[in-house]
Amino acid sequence: MCTREEIEDFHQFALQQLEGDASNLNIQDLAGLWQTRNIPAAEFAESVAAVKSALQDMRQGDQEQPAEEVIAELRMI
Repeated sequence: MCTREEIEDFHQFALQQLEGDASNLNIQDLAGLWQTRNIPAAEFAESVAAVKSALQDMRQGDQEQPAEEVIAELRMI
């Protein structure tokens, strides 16, 4: 899809959102929502596979790193 088509698609998406339940969103929120809904298929499949793998690990007892530690590390970045 070329840039012009992407802009037109985003424009239509944004107008639909603003006419619906998302009338309180700003441009950054709309852009984030649009990007989330337009993730390339390969990237989406990779994310789904990663989540499935993590869930399988959890079912097998692998707890990895506690969420509190991960959050603390992210705050230090």
